[in-house]
Amino acid sequence: MDAVGLIGVLVLLAGLQLTWLARDAVFYWVEFAVTTWRTALRARLNDRAADDPAVSAVARGSGRAPVPAPHTLCLVGGLGLIFLGQLLIVWALLF
Repeated sequence: MDAVGLIGVLVLLAGLQLTWLARDAVFYWVEFAVTTWRTALRARLNDRAADDPAVSAVARGSGRAPVPAPHTLCLVGGLGLIFLGQLLIVWALLF
């Protein structure tokens, strides 16, 4: 493995660190996605539109604290660095 592979490993580790720092944002977004999906599924089963005010209020107001924007930014940046690090490692192994 050459310098590109080593840089890929370091970028991957930096991405893992950023993702670990933003782990509360991961839980927030998973919970938000599941709640939204469940609300849309219930609305479909009850023959209501998913953008009905009652359905939208349930999806928005689950009573959880909002995640600060820096945590979400760290999450997205960390996932991007993980992806980039894996690409660099593959590049180093293939060429």
